[in-house]
Amino acid sequence: MLETREATYMDWLLLPEDEHQRFELLNGRLVETASPTSTHQAILGELSYQIRSYLRQNPCGAMYFAPLDVFIELNQIVVPDLIFIRSARLDLLTERGLVGAPDFVVEILSPSTRIRDLTEKVVLYQRNLVQTYWVIDPVAQEILVFELGDSQAKTIGLDRKITVPCLPDFTLEVATLFDKA
Repeated sequence: MLETREATYMDWLLLPEDEHQRFELLNGRLVETASPTSTHQAILGELSYQIRSYLRQNPCGAMYFAPLDVFIELNQIVVPDLIFIRSARLDLLTERGLVGAPDFVVEILSPSTRIRDLTEKVVLYQRNLVQTYWVIDPVAQEILVFELGDSQAKTIGLDRKITVPCLPDFTLEVATLFDKA
């Protein structure tokens, strides 16, 4: 009989340095993430452009995109597609990554991450008080929005605008994310 055990932070550290950001440590498992598709990259590029443009005019925090390790809990290391941290919490940022929970997290669905992004990560982010979690679905061309304390996600479609509470006055037309995707 094979012995199985949960993976830990030490197991993650033992990975070759150039592989750390390809693996997440989630609920006792080392999970390799696939390279993003061109559609995924186009959506992430547009979203990061929109937020960066907003932050130039409204310097209220910092935005980072993958790959950046987020050490959200002991033995829980995730690499979200995009994170935002309010200015008052920037002390959580180290050269290695973020130690703690971001204020805003974005994941762009892919076939290999869909189940994790919509189940395990929802629970993890809620438990760690992430204020807003977006799951962008490139196929359905919509955004599922999880706000801290809400029991259900809101679905925001192509014809709508969306806001983020920790980014005052930031508004995004959802369709712009999918224009070039």
